[in-house]
Amino acid sequence: MKRSDTPLEKVTLNMFQGDADRLRELFRRQGGASFIVRNLVRQYLRRLDEEASQKTPILNIKIDEREME
Repeated sequence: MKRSDTPLEKVTLNMFQGDADRLRELFRRQGGASFIVRNLVRQYLRRLDEEASQKTPILNIKIDEREME
């Protein structure tokens, strides 16, 4: 498994009982629950950013140079 160049921040996460064990079982080859949760959060935040950028209207501002004098 390749280490990321992105620095990590240690965070405590409370999960529902059994969920961490299930993640470890399902994604054992990918590095366990911590790796999976970290990447799920990253994907979710990227999707939110992408959706927000698509909803933001493009602003067309006309500047009259004569008013700037």
